[in-house]
Amino acid sequence: MALEEEAVHGARGYEWLEYSTIHIGHRLTGTDQGGRATELADSLFTRMGLQVGRVPFEAEVWMRGALELTYGAGTVQHELRAESLANT
Repeated sequence: MALEEEAVHGARGYEWLEYSTIHIGHRLTGTDQGGRATELADSLFTRMGLQVGRVPFEAEVWMRGALELTYGAGTVQHELRAESLANT
């Protein structure tokens, strides 16, 4: 079975997705989770008999800190609860 077929239709495709979602989480470039996702993918491909190689690249990584939102004018300021979207 081709790799894509196995991942989409094989019994293990959704197991891999579930594992990575629960144990790795997001996979943003430059983060620890991104590195763990790369290692997992390499391991899965190798176990399927594929040759795995990596091509180094550089990427700028930006990570949002705490989000604060206030509005108002002059000395009257109001704080609002806010959530940031992933990778924004």
